Formats: sequence, C-alpha cells, structure tokens
Amino acid sequence: MNFNHNAIKRFGRSYKWDAMLEAFPETEAMDIMPFTVAEMEWQTDPIITQTLQTYLAEDILGYTKASETYTKAVCQWMHNHYHLDIQCDDIITTPGVITAIKMALEVMTTEGDGVILLTPVYHSFFKMLEAVHRIPATSDLINHNGIYSIDFDDLEAKFKDPANTVMIMCHPHNPIGRVWTRNELERIHALSLEYNVPVISDEIHADLTLSGHQHVSYGTLDPQAIICTSVSKTFNLAGLKISNIIIKDERLRHQFVNHGERYGTIGANALAIQAAEVAYRKGQPWLDQALQEIEANAAIVSDRFAATDIIVSPLEATYLIWMDFREVIKKDPTLLQRLESEAYFFASDGEAFGANGAGFLRMNLAGPQRYIVEACDRVLDIVNKL
Repeated sequence: MNFNHNAIKRFGRSYKWDAMLEAFPETEAMDIMPFTVAEMEWQTDPIITQTLQTYLAEDILGYTKASETYTKAVCQWMHNHYHLDIQCDDIITTPGVITAIKMALEVMTTEGDGVILLTPVYHSFFKMLEAVHRIPATSDLINHNGIYSIDFDDLEAKFKDPANTVMIMCHPHNPIGRVWTRNELERIHALSLEYNVPVISDEIHADLTLSGHQHVSYGTLDPQAIICTSVSKTFNLAGLKISNIIIKDERLRHQFVNHGERYGTIGANALAIQAAEVAYRKGQPWLDQALQEIEANAAIVSDRFAATDIIVSPLEATYLIWMDFREVIKKDPTLLQRLESEAYFFASDGEAFGANGAGFLRMNLAGPQRYIVEACDRVLDIVNKL
C-alpha cells in the first residue's frame, strides 16, 4: 500500500476541501491539502474496497442489520486489543458516535443538566450539548509546557455538583493527543462511583494509539459505562456512517435502543456493515502501516518546529497534533490569519475546542508525508521572519 501518493483533490465532495476552496479559490490549482477535519488523506485499504465491490456485484442493497458475524468481529477486536470482554448483545450499531452520545444523554439526563467535559475537547461535544439543551460543565486540563494532565481537584468539584449528572470522556483525548493512563481512569471511576455520576467514554481514536503507549478501555474498569467505538477514524470510513455502542447494562441498553428506534438512529447501512467487518477481520496490516506513517509525520512536525517558540504537544494517540502558537502570536497578533492567507496552511482553530484552546492549532497528520513537510516549511517561512 502506497501511503505517499499525490493528494487526491476532492473538491465538490468533501467538507474540508470545499471549505479551503471557498475561502481561497486559488487553492484549486495548488498542490496542497487541508489539515482540518479528522479524516485521512490516504487511500482506503484495498481489502475493504474489494469486499465492497464483491458485495455490490450481488445487486442487493435492501434493509440490512448487523449480522452475528459482524458483532463477533467487534467482540474479537475489543478482546484482542483491549482485553474488553463483551457479548454480541452488548453492541448496538448506530450511524455515528455523536448521534449515539446525543441519544444516551436524552435517555440518561434531562434538559438543563450539566455534562462534565475535560477541556480543550472535541468541538462537536459543545454543539451536541447545545442541541439537546444540556450545559457544559468544563474542567480545564492542566498544561505543563504542552503536556496535559487532569486537575482532579477541579474535576471532583464538578462531580460533586448535583447539577452535573453525567461525564463525557474523550479517550484518547482529542485534540491534545493524550492517552489517559490506568491510574487516571481509576481515579475518574472512583469519582463516578462516589458521586453516582455515570460516564460515557468516546473511544473512537483508541485504535490509533501510538507505540510506547497503551489504551485501557474505560469499559474494563466500569461495566456500567457506555463505550463508543467505530472503524471510521481507524480505517478512514467516516463516510459510511457506522459506530459500535457498547452497553452492558441491560436496562440502559433497552432504553437506548427504544429511544433510538423512535428517530431511526439504530443500525447502519449495508455497505458500512460489510466494510467494517472486513476491516476488523483483515485490516490490521494496513492499520500497522498507517500508524507508522502517523508517527513519522508527528516526528517531522516536532523536529521542524523545535527551534521555534511553537510548542508541539507529544502525540500519544490519534493523528491530530496540538500546537501552541501563543508565544509566536505575541510577535504578530494576525499570525494565524496569515498562515492561511499567505502560507496556505489550513489547520483547525484551537478556540473551537474550548476557551483554553485560543492561540492553538490542531493539525491533521494523516496524509502523504511530503505535504506535511511542505506545510511546515511554509509556516516556518513566516514564523522565522517575525
């Protein structure tokens, strides 16, 4: 599999490519790529596309449910990778993790309830909470020169507040790239038990844990938690819309399914199920190579910016690297705008991930290496002249 092909320009059929084009029409003729939305710019594993082609040749695209072979593949993956033992009946397929968390909140909480978040955090959490009329109860992570940790004193205060009735955990954590350790997870679980506040763990980036780090599924500590996983980030299948929601508690699982069926948000489409199953069964070699590429790209960014005032957080998981430009911005408050308009460097604005993300950028590393190198050099051309 070639991970260093030329970028496939997806103008007219991609949100992030079209956003770049709309802002700067001249980019259509340029050999660059955007580093915003969390999706890969590598071609899909041929094993997956071949499976879909075979399935399409059968000419049957009717209503489809997740088969037992699919749920067994999920169970085996979770056991082999995370020692999380689940039953097929524990798995509910939905079109996406955010959709599923929204449903869970509607089942587990009431309007006006507070939802605990560790910030900065995935921006869609804020949009989702606004949509269901829940209140973000944010606990700011402690930033030690680019290395983040949990402020457990503040977090306990959030758990202790009776207005807060659930915690959504991003694990691994987007955008900072942290893998929460077993000790950190145990402390969160202890707070959950003490104050009777359940946890929903979004583990969509778990399979993208890098070498030297270990993802401990929160489900191995707390059988009452809701665990959210998917192949969408792992194998770049977000366009197919499928996720696995693991709920061991039978009563909560039935409530979740009954609520979702009212809105048609239980299940996944025929192609998604086929693609996800073969990814779980045969996609590991492709994933191993993708992880090597991510680590190499992360090293490039860290090395390129090492001599500047840009602080690059160490990447433990995900393909999203978090960069602190606050010191550089002091020299030029318009720097982030200039990086787009002059360097054509398009990354995600850190402020979208919470107020304590202002002055940061999140860069997507899942793409051909030369585009990473060239983008860093364009940034340096501006930063080094300040």
